[in-house]
Amino acid sequence: MEIINIKTISGKNIYSHEPVLEAELDLGDFAGVFSNNVSCFNSRLHQILPSLQEHVCSRGYPGGFLERLEEGTLFGHIIEHVTLELMNLAGIGTNYGTTKATQEDGIYQVIVEQINEEGAKYALEQSVELVKNVINDNPVQVEEIVSEIQEIVNETKIGPSTEAILSAAEEQEIPYLKLDEASMYQLGTGKYQKRIQATVTDETSVIGVDIACDKTKTNNSLHELGLPVPYGKIASTEEEAVAIVQEIGYPIVIKPRDGNQGKGVTLNINSEQETRSAFKVAMSYGDEAIVEQHIEGKHYRLVVVGDQLVAGAERIPAHVVGDGQHTIRELVDIENQNPLRGFGHEKPLSKIQLDPVVNMVLARKNMTMNYIPQQDELVYLRESANLSTGGISLDVTDEISDKTIRIAIRVAKIVGLDIAGVDLVAKDIGKPVDEDDNGAIIEVNAAPGIRMHEHPVKGHPRRVGKSIVDHLFNKRNDTLQARAPVISVTGTNGKTTTVRAIDHILRSNGKDVGMTSSDGTFIKGELIDSGDNTGPNSAKALLKDPTIDSFVFETARGGLVKNGLGYSNAKVAVVTNIANDHLGQDGIESIDDLIFVKSLVVEAVEKQGVVVLNASDHYVSDFIRKAKGRIIFYAMESDNHYVKSHLAAGGSALYLDQDNIVYATGKFHRKLGEITQLPLTMAGMARHNIENCMAGIAAAIGFGIAPSKAFEVLKQFAPSYQDTPGRCNLFRCQGKTVLLDYGHNPEGMNRVLAMVEKMPVEKVISVIGVPGDRNDKLIKETGKVVGKYHELIEKVLVKEDSDLRGRKSGETANLLQTTMTEFSEELAVEQNLQEIEAIKTALSEAGENDLVLIFYEQKDSFFNASEELGLSPEPLDFNKLASQSNNPVSQKLN
Repeated sequence: MEIINIKTISGKNIYSHEPVLEAELDLGDFAGVFSNNVSCFNSRLHQILPSLQEHVCSRGYPGGFLERLEEGTLFGHIIEHVTLELMNLAGIGTNYGTTKATQEDGIYQVIVEQINEEGAKYALEQSVELVKNVINDNPVQVEEIVSEIQEIVNETKIGPSTEAILSAAEEQEIPYLKLDEASMYQLGTGKYQKRIQATVTDETSVIGVDIACDKTKTNNSLHELGLPVPYGKIASTEEEAVAIVQEIGYPIVIKPRDGNQGKGVTLNINSEQETRSAFKVAMSYGDEAIVEQHIEGKHYRLVVVGDQLVAGAERIPAHVVGDGQHTIRELVDIENQNPLRGFGHEKPLSKIQLDPVVNMVLARKNMTMNYIPQQDELVYLRESANLSTGGISLDVTDEISDKTIRIAIRVAKIVGLDIAGVDLVAKDIGKPVDEDDNGAIIEVNAAPGIRMHEHPVKGHPRRVGKSIVDHLFNKRNDTLQARAPVISVTGTNGKTTTVRAIDHILRSNGKDVGMTSSDGTFIKGELIDSGDNTGPNSAKALLKDPTIDSFVFETARGGLVKNGLGYSNAKVAVVTNIANDHLGQDGIESIDDLIFVKSLVVEAVEKQGVVVLNASDHYVSDFIRKAKGRIIFYAMESDNHYVKSHLAAGGSALYLDQDNIVYATGKFHRKLGEITQLPLTMAGMARHNIENCMAGIAAAIGFGIAPSKAFEVLKQFAPSYQDTPGRCNLFRCQGKTVLLDYGHNPEGMNRVLAMVEKMPVEKVISVIGVPGDRNDKLIKETGKVVGKYHELIEKVLVKEDSDLRGRKSGETANLLQTTMTEFSEELAVEQNLQEIEAIKTALSEAGENDLVLIFYEQKDSFFNASEELGLSPEPLDFNKLASQSNNPVSQKLN
């Protein structure tokens, strides 16, 4: 029993709309073994993990899983539940898991929802070991496992500032992407995106950060503009520090020139010996130290975001309260057990740190770590009040004087920070800091931590993370623009042509469009990355481009199954149709499985989004039930049942009325134009492209473009190699006509052949092939479809893809040939396995006015074959070919 592989799916996926782990598990000798067949297993597991009693499983009530155990369940299912329980005990619990058998005997997929990737992975790994130990009656230390998971979670979880910002973004439905392994994230998408790293944003000035990091430069800038700051100088040697003190006078502060988080800072120094000791501490954090006046008062942190002060907190130094029994060291150990305290930034408070600064502060009070404070005696361990060294915070936002607020905002502007932590010392925060010797500004911080404001020990929590998000996206009147809208297109056939049509419509209406398709990734119409880019990684990459204001994604089955969606929600989701393809791949065994996978696209839609559905498709009802947005139907029939019902309820739809495309909302019906006006429909002969045009127009309507504008734009969109490369492209080669298309499944080929049947050609020679990873049934079905057109096709040349996808050479071709010849003895079928050679044979044997129909794997094969034969293909306008036909369009469609 072992894990073969674990992968993370971070976006919405076919299992859950939350991130999941997907593990491939080899059960070995325990494949097919049920829990009730392993002696004492159930009782031992329940004894080790009694909280499994709470698991409802498929029964829907607590104890349901234990019932399944007693009745007998498989070990993949058991590992799923043990993983969920270990995560729950470690504080990263989720409620979803599932286990699936694969096509390989003994291999199972275990899927669990997760909120911490590394912690969940370790829990999954340990669950396998735990189950094996229970089987073998070996001891299991559950507490130790849980503790190890918690350690991993604490090491890998995002920091509190980042977490606060991301939570605020999520509340406002702003998508975010992780950009590195540290803490850099992108909020929003496309041209609206903003990047953060903790509380540094891409609005933060590099010069401002540089000034803030140089405390002397900061003080000089503020002093020059009349703001109260402590007087001080830089020292690089101990003797320089002592000399500066003689000029300034006691009490003083010594701190590193470019320090942070209070490290190396010593306050309220009153002697030369303390000066020398403090200088040494400061120099351990840098090459120079600042020696400056000590300001009496309480320590405060004010946070400025943009033009507003959004939070203020009094910071109290790390301290302990005596009980008359324990030493200071012991009291620190006791306080560090406080569940609110953790290492670093893992919890609202940090553990109290003991270091030379603490020893020095205690020495001034004639104390050591071994001193036992009296009952209720308060002992401060530091004079600086940073949370990172164990300090606590009290919210004082509502107590700050108006003038001090204005001063803090001005300080941030002077330094040049969009987000600043302004540290000041004041005797009374309710009075102006610059009046009556009330206090001074002691430091300005870039990337201020916001944990103390989000989780104060006392007072109101302040949503600084939300303030940062609102600032970044310039929120006004409760509205903000953070995401570039997405149109996502899925289905079996027509996806690529539809996304190209939508891209054309949007760009013609002034949009800067990023598009992914089976031909590659395009930005503003320019190909930037060729290949099949229909998966989530291509979509996710494009979302990072700051020049794009609209996205059009072709979203294919393979990417959905393996890695989910690359975006969060679409403004418009389109399903073109569902047909028999890809069955037997990636666990998809039936049409129902295919519908289940592709329905993810219509589920992941914005609240005010639109779902475009083909009402003429046999499986449309399955998507109607799952659609999350407002539906716009399109149909090839004016009397379509779904369209009529939808319009009667006030909905919107496109439909075909004789030769016209009509757009209707409720009782209002408007003719957009004749299908023959749209070149893509090939004079109305390409029924599938009529559907693709309507899908594109409907998507544009859902996007916000007027129906008439969308229709008008498609008048300039042709089935040419320029507009739709490899989809119904016509060429002339020395009198021969060539039709190039990517049909690769039964329905796709049937639609093209039905169109060819109406074309004015004398005979057809066809080159066909089917990808080898399709099952035998689908390959044979393709052969039957081609065989059905034996009166149209004079000869078929069967070729195979260069990638055989697991089959032997000739295996796919034999299945196709056998099926076609069984269907029709009149059809001449010949194998020519190499695509280029098959195309060369077809071109050589075709006569003038014949049609060579090529269903390709690589569209360049046609051009390479033509070149080898000395032919020069020239694009052919379909209207010229169609004009040779005497059949009226309406007859061709019937």
